[in-house]
Amino acid sequence: MSRRPLLSDEAIAAFREIRFTDALAAECLERGYRATTISHVVARARTSRNTVYKSFPNKEAILLALVERVLADVERRVDLACEVAGDDPHDRVEAGLGVVLDWVAADPAAANAVLVEAPTIESAFERQSVAISGYVERLGRCLPASFPRSEVVEGMRIEGVVAILRRQVVAGEAVIAPTLLPALFGFLTDGR
Repeated sequence: MSRRPLLSDEAIAAFREIRFTDALAAECLERGYRATTISHVVARARTSRNTVYKSFPNKEAILLALVERVLADVERRVDLACEVAGDDPHDRVEAGLGVVLDWVAADPAAANAVLVEAPTIESAFERQSVAISGYVERLGRCLPASFPRSEVVEGMRIEGVVAILRRQVVAGEAVIAPTLLPALFGFLTDGR
């Protein structure tokens, strides 16, 4: 009889972090961040308070870890989609935006945590702001040279997309986010 290979402490810690952050995301979608307690996370993750507190000092730290993990993953996927899309700036913007919209539809709990709940917590809001600045930079690199450029205008366009997605998530309509691609693509590239 062969023994099951042992997992490293790092692998176990990473698995727990995902379990706890996913539990927080699900609870936030149902209750909202403010109403969610560590007890709710413990119950959802089917673990003990002690185990959660070994990984995170408080609920805010769990939210920040969730925001970090999700944004890093979405940023990687956007970069890959833009690379695969080739050199055409419009194709790159459409591919990157499509990845974001697909993520919102596929994971409404994480989208809610990142787009709706995170802005209410300073540390998570700061991370979200860094991500938005990164998207503004990406958009600037993707737009044709003939396109009138302004970091302020590009920032407003990205913030507009975030606001629209936030409304979709709050309304419980995250699943239809991909259908917004033509309108949001036009808004990002034409300003209409």
